[in-house]
Amino acid sequence: MVEHLGSGLERILKVYGKESFKISQNFMKNIFYKSIDEVNVGVNVGVNVGVNDIYDFIKENQPTKANIISEHFNHVTQRTIERYIKQLKDEKKIEFRGSPKTGGYWSLDEK
Repeated sequence: MVEHLGSGLERILKVYGKESFKISQNFMKNIFYKSIDEVNVGVNVGVNVGVNDIYDFIKENQPTKANIISEHFNHVTQRTIERYIKQLKDEKKIEFRGSPKTGGYWSLDEK
């Protein structure tokens, strides 16, 4: 495997080019740029899909409680469900109606 040592610079040059290197008398610095838009799109799509799925579930199963939502989306943690519910409440998309024992979440969508 010794023949692979030092091959990193060649691979960096193939992808990023010489402009990614800043060389001075005592050091060499590599700068790797990545588009911020690409990162944000991936993160936002992942989060919004989860929130939207929970919102759709609440609309179809009104009134419903957090533990019922958690049972349905068993691949999502209870804490994540609670965060999504808070986000939906903050966006005025859902509200909790009734007592804590017998109430549930309702969609505020008028459609």
